[in-house]
Amino acid sequence: IASSPLGDGDRVYVGAVHGEQYQSGAIYCLDRTTGDERWHFNDGGKMKNVFSSPCVVNGRLYTGEGFHQHSQCKFYCLNADTGAKIWEVQTGSHTESSPCVVDGKVFFGAGDDGLYCVSAADGSPVWHEAKGLHVDADPLVVSGRVYCGSGVGDAYQETCVFCLDAA
Repeated sequence: IASSPLGDGDRVYVGAVHGEQYQSGAIYCLDRTTGDERWHFNDGGKMKNVFSSPCVVNGRLYTGEGFHQHSQCKFYCLNADTGAKIWEVQTGSHTESSPCVVDGKVFFGAGDDGLYCVSAADGSPVWHEAKGLHVDADPLVVSGRVYCGSGVGDAYQETCVFCLDAA
């Protein structure tokens, strides 16, 4: 378990890493009282390791996949009741960042591929900025602004904190 678990009502959601060499990942929904598995999602066995902590808003679970060594990772929206995939977004890097959902938009970092803002309804792009910054930090949206941090990445060798207009 590399991500922080999320409690929501009678459920606990958690991302996992599977295999001796950390070969794959999955999201699990567990019964909070019994610990029994309600469902799991691994994108047909293709899901990469999960470091991103899940976020549940309006019956939908949002999370990313991939560790630092991964590229071409996905960010997922699942039905929180069933685990069925609603949509996915392809990124150019790993999505270790945990998402922030505000005003119908999902904000998440994608390593060296910067920061994404997509529609919570269908995953369609709203904007994609901070390319070249290494965004593993969890974005925070306050009063129409997105605050986030960047670590040392491929393009920029310094850390920084940045602020963008959420719209």
